[in-house]
Amino acid sequence: MTATVTRDYAGGLEIIRSEAGAAPVLAGIAVPYGQWAEVDNPLEGRFLESIAPGAFARSIASRGPKIRALLEHGKDPTVGNRPLGPLTLEDTPDGLAYRIEALDVPYVRDLLPAVRAGLYGTSIRFRPTQVDRGRAGGLERRRVTEGELQELSLAAFAVYSGTTAGVRSEPGEGVTVAELDALLEALNAYLAQ
Repeated sequence: MTATVTRDYAGGLEIIRSEAGAAPVLAGIAVPYGQWAEVDNPLEGRFLESIAPGAFARSIASRGPKIRALLEHGKDPTVGNRPLGPLTLEDTPDGLAYRIEALDVPYVRDLLPAVRAGLYGTSIRFRPTQVDRGRAGGLERRRVTEGELQELSLAAFAVYSGTTAGVRSEPGEGVTVAELDALLEALNAYLAQ
């Protein structure tokens, strides 16, 4: 039986502001497809790993509503296993996209400044069920072609780059932090005239 493992993914966090009064949506890419990353841990050893497009499609179809969005895999001492909000997963060409309709509760509100500051990536807990194996440069290469997705978390540490976590009100709406900073700078310059 294959062990359940976690993979933490880091990347530039696309931060998009919520509309006034609307609950924020945490959104990003949970799993970048086709990207190789080095895994080195006592449980599994050292190897290169990549996730194939659609590797979690069957799992999402069968377990979708049971997959939860947590903080640090439920290991945060103050938040524990409390969910961040309802989770929606979508298979895209770039990777497994997610949306978390953030709950309006103190532990989620407390998390938002760190997300906006780019201090979190995404982590998944899964059980690889089909893996293609090979070797490259002395390291084993494992391409996960199917896996059972169990949980998605926002996490402070990462293995993969290319994932995102952000805050938005609706897909495609809002502005990034860089855009917001530029807008505020322009507004301040205008007001200073």
